[in-house]
Amino acid sequence: MAWGRCPAAAVEVDHVYPWSKGGATIVSNGQALCRRHNQAKRNVTPPWWYVLSLERRRRGYFPEGANVRVSAAMSRREREARAGTQRRAAGR
Repeated sequence: MAWGRCPAAAVEVDHVYPWSKGGATIVSNGQALCRRHNQAKRNVTPPWWYVLSLERRRRGYFPEGANVRVSAAMSRREREARAGTQRRAAGR
């Protein structure tokens, strides 16, 4: 299939901006891919046009008005939530 959506089921979760390159594990940096495409992507950072097309597709998946931006960085709120989780896990 050339230039179109993959017909295989999206069964794996992928970091849009690779975790190995500093991409955070957050919803705004995630995407669902089929196994073959996830393995082929590996730790490739996507080009700008791919990110724009992913954001365009997300508008159809998220409720109207939801933030569909792809972001590899955690927001202040996400950093605070993570720090709280880590403190609880450490028993502090």
